[in-house]
Amino acid sequence: MKLVRAVLFDWDGTLVDSMEVKIRNAGNLFQLVFHLPSGQVEEAYRLHSGVPRRELFDAILKQLGHPALEEEAYRSLSNSFSDMNRASLRDPDLPGLVPPATYQVLENLLQAGCRLFVSSSADSLEVRDIAEAHGLADYFTRSGGEMLGSYPGFSKGSQHVKFVLNKFMLSLNEMIFVGDDPADIQLGRSAGVYTVARVGTLTADKLSTYAPDAIVNSLDELTSLPGLKFGGPERA
Repeated sequence: MKLVRAVLFDWDGTLVDSMEVKIRNAGNLFQLVFHLPSGQVEEAYRLHSGVPRRELFDAILKQLGHPALEEEAYRSLSNSFSDMNRASLRDPDLPGLVPPATYQVLENLLQAGCRLFVSSSADSLEVRDIAEAHGLADYFTRSGGEMLGSYPGFSKGSQHVKFVLNKFMLSLNEMIFVGDDPADIQLGRSAGVYTVARVGTLTADKLSTYAPDAIVNSLDELTSLPGLKFGGPERA
């Protein structure tokens, strides 16, 4: 039986169903700034999603025949993208953004004593602002975990995993990573972490071709996966 003391969650498409909103924002932004067809931007975003934002933007632009961005131009574009996402996603009445299963699994894991982490390719302040607006940030704070975003040299996958291992003195065998797309599965497996894929962005059949350790149709199935026991050290 594998004792799980820490759970790392991807953000977009895993804990929150925000991908379509962000893809639409990217299409509108790239059309405004680069005069690129929004539909082609959206298609490229879907193809390359799951990697750190700088890599994602570079991949979209390369696919559409646009030169790579200088660092200052990237920062400006990234800040504009985060502003658009905040404006779109902080509305607490936005229907369907946070599935009920998200609140349920976070509460169950919190009660079990697990440390909870967001491991996202998005900007950490953007993730936190949206999480706070929907009552999600408190789960991670109360568990003793953190909400980890990405920046050059620090992104989800092995870098986030190593950070958690070192800061919280855990072993690889004590953590799992939960994501929703092929990039998540590949990042989790390359980091040596037991990786669970959530159905939604892709079907179970499609996800199975990338060989995650387990697949769940809904996050509330996570704590009943065979071979896993969830718990952690008592907190003061």
